[in-house]
Amino acid sequence: MWVANPDLSKIGQEKLGVKKFRDIGDAAFSILGRHVARAEETAMVCDGVEQWLSEAQPGKETFIPTPIPDSAEGWFAALYVGVFEMGITFVLWLMAIRLAPRSDRISNLVFLAPFLNLVFASQVLGEKIYLTTVGGIILLVAGIN
Repeated sequence: MWVANPDLSKIGQEKLGVKKFRDIGDAAFSILGRHVARAEETAMVCDGVEQWLSEAQPGKETFIPTPIPDSAEGWFAALYVGVFEMGITFVLWLMAIRLAPRSDRISNLVFLAPFLNLVFASQVLGEKIYLTTVGGIILLVAGIN
């Protein structure tokens, strides 16, 4: 959702008061952002199912060949997420838990993720960080226990 930045559904636009996903700002990196993304993706799938059902022709061929896009941007993004954000980090996390004398100390590092996301959003994406954002992250981490 963050990379594609699609228009939100009518309900999403009404409830959040914004047109596009990135317009929710810092909330996109919070639990709210995850919920909004999943709800919007579900709405997209439901719209697609409605279209698929209207196009279905029983007894006819269901496969339609689709060309592979010329742009490599999406492929690079998927490769980055798969390798770095999920693959390597997951292996390193498992290795750290296995090699640590006490796995609870390693598990506590999960509390750093919201703060590191804040630094990432600020330094890499150039987003403005508000005091309310920092307060929200503190409340989020305090509520994890």
